[in-house]
Amino acid sequence: MSDYNGVFNWKTEDEIREDIFNEGKTRIPSITNYNTGGVWRTFLEIVAFGLGQLYALLSNVIRQAYIQYATGGWLDLKVGTIGLVRYAATKVSGTVYFTRSGTLGNYVIPAGTIIRTPIDSTGNSYRFLTTEEVILADGTAEISAPVTGEFEGAAYNVGTGIISEMVSVVGGVEAVENRDGWIISEGTDIETDDALRERYWLRWEEMGRG
Repeated sequence: MSDYNGVFNWKTEDEIREDIFNEGKTRIPSITNYNTGGVWRTFLEIVAFGLGQLYALLSNVIRQAYIQYATGGWLDLKVGTIGLVRYAATKVSGTVYFTRSGTLGNYVIPAGTIIRTPIDSTGNSYRFLTTEEVILADGTAEISAPVTGEFEGAAYNVGTGIISEMVSVVGGVEAVENRDGWIISEGTDIETDDALRERYWLRWEEMGRG
């Protein structure tokens, strides 16, 4: 089995087993019992398995030593040598409006009030929490409030009018909506290996020009 553009060559467990059997038949021709379940066959199967695991370990260790192939924590270690850190996932932050049909009475909308999007075609619903207490004051029909996504991720950057359901019960509030331009700071997913690797190459180019 070839990998890494043919620079290194590794063998699968099946290939190792075949090599062992062929070598055994050549070196010890007196042993002919290679049937499944035989003692000799079982011993060779164990050897092949052990060597297969060793090949897999070495393949992974060597692969992770090169920036072109490193992934996950290994890639983090590699890019850290030139001062790069993987971008963490972030939560979206923005503004929504709580509304009512009338204008009588003062109603407190506490920090931590939960609102959400309807369940979409994939079965997902995204929840948001208010980050400050606001008051829907007497004589007003609406009040804006800052919110943040329940969790990190770009999926929370929902479109206009999608946040429309109340989860927390708030007296005096009849509806909630996110209007055009509601996002202040977009939510992001954790940086992918490919994106981090690209920043690594760009940093090297910058240092080269310097």
